[in-house]
Amino acid sequence: MKTLGMIGGTSWHSTIAYYRLIKELVGEVIGADQNPPLMLYSINIQLMREQNKEKNYFCLK
Repeated sequence: MKTLGMIGGTSWHSTIAYYRLIKELVGEVIGADQNPPLMLYSINIQLMREQNKEKNYFCLK
């Protein structure tokens, strides 16, 4: 199974919802007591909105 990467932090509410859905759907395949390989990166939404490349290395170039 491949590792899934997920960007969170735009809202903790949505991050929880996305993770829960991924966990439930993958759990149907690999077992509910198992966790999918997942990397979660929580961004600073204010820095993303500023789009300041000097302050924010995450800003797309």
